[in-house]
Amino acid sequence: MRYQAAPQPDLALIDSELGYSGYSTLCPKKLRIYVLQWMPLISAVGFRIDNMTVFPSQTDNIAYARSLIRTIADYPQPGVSFRDITPLLADGRAMHAVAHELLVQAQGDFDVVAGIEARGFIFAGAVATLARTGMIPIRKAGKLPKPAHRVTYTKEYGEDHLEVSPDLKPGMRVLLIDDILATGGSLKAGAHLITAAGAEVTQIGVVLELEGLGGRLVMPQTRALLSM
Repeated sequence: MRYQAAPQPDLALIDSELGYSGYSTLCPKKLRIYVLQWMPLISAVGFRIDNMTVFPSQTDNIAYARSLIRTIADYPQPGVSFRDITPLLADGRAMHAVAHELLVQAQGDFDVVAGIEARGFIFAGAVATLARTGMIPIRKAGKLPKPAHRVTYTKEYGEDHLEVSPDLKPGMRVLLIDDILATGGSLKAGAHLITAAGAEVTQIGVVLELEGLGGRLVMPQTRALLSM
């Protein structure tokens, strides 16, 4: 089943019909109202009012998700500040908001979602569930019983390998998802692996971009929900 991106709602028109003015200046706690026919992907936390669905501002939800990311100093080694997304994963509101926005920002059609080991699996699976497509795991070497394709890429301290199963078919359109864009090495390798399998990467999305590590230069097409 191919996911087709929904047309975006005309918020100005909706506000005009509802008697609001200056939508962007409304207070952060105000509820957004989207016309149902323009938003087929309805949040599970939404509720119906006649022909409309009302749910909290997605901007507020993403800000809330960002607030859950904690910084751990000197991990995994002295001088390194580790961005820990575990609290975000443990929170239902944050997880749903992140998965929803990863899907919305894709802005294109795709047949399957691919996630890079390991935390990319979590978000890719959540996005695939919302889109009602399958999910293809891109794994480290030796983890698949029957890998069909492999790529080797350079890391800071040596080489690593990524593999994919034969379930990724030639001609498939793929939304590639990972948790973080850091140096861009694993995302670049994942995209090359998908191409080597004869499939097409239509969009690349991550939850968090770590600024200053050069990943944006390596993978400029990546869409990130958050940056730190």
